[in-house]
Amino acid sequence: MRVRFIYSPLRAVVGMERGVEQMMNAWWDVCSALPRTPRGVCSPRTDVYETASDLVVKIEVAGTAEDKIEVLLYPDCLVVSGKRDEEDTPPRTVIHKMDIWYGEFRAEVPIPVAIDAERVEASYQNGMISITLPKVAEETPRPTRVSISLPNG
Repeated sequence: MRVRFIYSPLRAVVGMERGVEQMMNAWWDVCSALPRTPRGVCSPRTDVYETASDLVVKIEVAGTAEDKIEVLLYPDCLVVSGKRDEEDTPPRTVIHKMDIWYGEFRAEVPIPVAIDAERVEASYQNGMISITLPKVAEETPRPTRVSISLPNG
């Protein structure tokens, strides 16, 4: 007995549909792996820790030019934003994997302690922004002597 294969255009369309679905699922996995703010701007990896004298913020922005980064200090929040420019890809390049994000980024860090805004320092080295926010020294409340007045008479 011989089996004959009959070409079906519908079968080809279904196969193409599955391929497109797999491609879109793979793309969604890549896009959803990057944290994003509501406007679609990437939120870079950020560490925040507190020492006895400082609040320290470290943000990973490797590959971003220093002049493309802006650091703004608000009374209750630190905002670091910028843009990593995409590198030119040669024409007719077959891309096998793309994990590196390009474009705008923004990190918003709440400031949970009182800081001395005049002494804040920021440095950029090896793809890391390190911002040191010195805490305001808390004054120990001193007792105030209150005199007692006696009624005349």
